[in-house]
Amino acid sequence: MPWSRLVRPAYILARDGFVVSRYLADAIERNAMYIRTMPDLGRLLTRDGDGRTPLVEGDVMVRGRYAETLRAIMEGGSDALYRGGMAESLSRDIQDAGGIITSADIANYRPVLRDPLISRVNGHNVVGPGPPSSGGGAVIGALRFLSGFSAPYAASYDSLSQHWYVEACRHVFAIRMSLSDPSFARDQNANAVRDLIEGDYMEMLRGGTSDDAVLNVSQYGGPKWAQLKDVNSQGDTVKDAKEGDRRMSEKIGANDTTATSSRNLRLFNYLDDHGTTSLSVIDKNKNTVTITSTINLEFGSKVLTSTGIILNNDMDDFSTPGRANAFGLHPSPSNYAAPGKRPLSSMSPTMVFRDGSGGVDPAKAPFEDLGDLVLSLGASGGPKIISAVLQTMLNYAFVGMPLFESVSSPRIHDQLLYHGAAGTNVEQSTLPQGPAIELSSRTRSALKKRGHDLVDTNYLGAVQAVAVDLETGSLTAVSDIRKQGMPAGY
Repeated sequence: MPWSRLVRPAYILARDGFVVSRYLADAIERNAMYIRTMPDLGRLLTRDGDGRTPLVEGDVMVRGRYAETLRAIMEGGSDALYRGGMAESLSRDIQDAGGIITSADIANYRPVLRDPLISRVNGHNVVGPGPPSSGGGAVIGALRFLSGFSAPYAASYDSLSQHWYVEACRHVFAIRMSLSDPSFARDQNANAVRDLIEGDYMEMLRGGTSDDAVLNVSQYGGPKWAQLKDVNSQGDTVKDAKEGDRRMSEKIGANDTTATSSRNLRLFNYLDDHGTTSLSVIDKNKNTVTITSTINLEFGSKVLTSTGIILNNDMDDFSTPGRANAFGLHPSPSNYAAPGKRPLSSMSPTMVFRDGSGGVDPAKAPFEDLGDLVLSLGASGGPKIISAVLQTMLNYAFVGMPLFESVSSPRIHDQLLYHGAAGTNVEQSTLPQGPAIELSSRTRSALKKRGHDLVDTNYLGAVQAVAVDLETGSLTAVSDIRKQGMPAGY
């Protein structure tokens, strides 16, 4: 497809403007402090560019400078951005903001195409991204962990299946700590991914699961991949006895000598979904594309360049010794920053196929042998992407819920540690448009009895999904009501 055709819709939108949604207006309001202190961003996000009066729902935002950049790309392709005057302007803007990227760095950047991860689970072939995204391996690993139970996931949200689900999440997030850019730790990534998507490692972890209680933190990930020491009575923890992580844990405890996991997790409610967009499409021929793209937090680094491009702050996806990232993920040496290294993400664009072959080896099969497409989905929400995609898949493809209920049902999220505190996030929210999303009191009580420290959370990711009815061929699309989304059809 020529660049002119590919970019033109975005160019027209930027040139002519678009109506500010409630979601965008809320994001502008939340970032009012940055808008006032960052003149360029302020002019973009305020009425008449006055830097003082934030745009509100219903206003029209025009992105003139960005439209000029998109037009240059329409005419000159990717070279217009990565080489020449635009690259020099970008690098200069980055350096003026305190960064170190040069025009040579921009010119030398190349996207990397990688093979997807494919695994057969309960008669379905599941396709997802491999490292440096952790999403595909984590989702598939959790599915394989759950598939060995007699009733892997109950439509009635019975407490035992929810307990198993949380244990699956804790194991895959523990293994996630060993994932990174495969160009820098090829063998370790390959081994960790292999244990997630094939072989008997997940079966071994499942065999060590108690139906009646949670495990010690040090047991998650199993003998090969566990990296954490156990949490003490103050909710503090250390990993590998690293001094930086010990200081981080001591800092959390020092804030309040009576700190509990619930208190340490309280800010999780406000991390929302930030700067990530997910899009899933199926056409009339059942071809599908599912994409997740991000600038990480809302308005990224808050730096608006002379090109009209808002710079991301995805460096936060790297681990920093002694400090959790913005989403509370515990630091892991595998994901420390290095020149040329790509950070680990949680993005989980996923495809699910019904396998009618009765035993194809999807790792060796071409895409056309994966079976009939059932579901194409993705999500936004940092590490909550993994749990949101996982639960939607379980609900739809394995339990048989309608797609809308599969997406909108209450969710549970557990990433093993959040800023050093162990806790299980359960959805408890009332949406602006009215409906309440909350886990039943029966399930909550049963999870607590098994040792889960439950923390009410008002947001657990936003899913975009399209499903195929294999009997009729009809398509159903759902855009998560949590993000006030609306699907489009043809």
